[in-house]
Amino acid sequence: MILLAIITFFVFSPENYAKERASSGGIEETTSIALMKVDEEWVALSGATLQVFDMTDPNKTFEPFTTYGGLDTINDLTIGHEYILKELQAPEGYECAPDIHFRVTGLFETEVLNTKGAYRHLTKENKRRLSRAAGDTNVNLVMVDPRKTEEPTTNIPMMKVDNEGTILGGATLQLFDLTDPKKTFDPFITAWNIEHLNNLIIGHEYELRELKAPEGYQCAPNIRFKVTGPYQIQITNPDE
Repeated sequence: MILLAIITFFVFSPENYAKERASSGGIEETTSIALMKVDEEWVALSGATLQVFDMTDPNKTFEPFTTYGGLDTINDLTIGHEYILKELQAPEGYECAPDIHFRVTGLFETEVLNTKGAYRHLTKENKRRLSRAAGDTNVNLVMVDPRKTEEPTTNIPMMKVDNEGTILGGATLQLFDLTDPKKTFDPFITAWNIEHLNNLIIGHEYELRELKAPEGYQCAPNIRFKVTGPYQIQITNPDE
């Protein structure tokens, strides 16, 4: 059975938020930043599909882009805004890297807000490489893809919506592997799009929990499901 996990909430209006921002006046300054997409051997990767989401102004959207194996540039970022960089599809043979949550602090300057989560899978050597890259003014963000494990894995699409079917951003979710509790997943923040739960092992049972709801909402009940095949799940707690 192919299912799309949907979580429902109460009323939220991004349009009102945008109007409040517009009515405050002033001109926002934008900038560009540089991104490196590498593997665990620090080799530049091409063919990864990434997308940036503006968490400060959800009405501003960015198109997905594909890395080409060098320094990629992300343009038209507003200084002072917070963003999430998500990997939608990893190159063949690799797993998607964790999201990078960052703030644009000035011209060509960024601050990573979730360093523990974004880089926890890195080796000590790669953390040293990351520190050296951070000291290079030409590189703002580094996203590292781990190689796929021998166990068959898949990804599952999900949407975070309210009770009217409007997609919601700003919720903090976390996935737990009930079959292998030693395997951990970092919390992630939803953007205003279809999310993907990546690197799920076929045959394992998982639970998706909401740690923090968007403002004005209550946390949804946990969703427990089993991965039955590529892109396939079975909900195991349908009555909760």
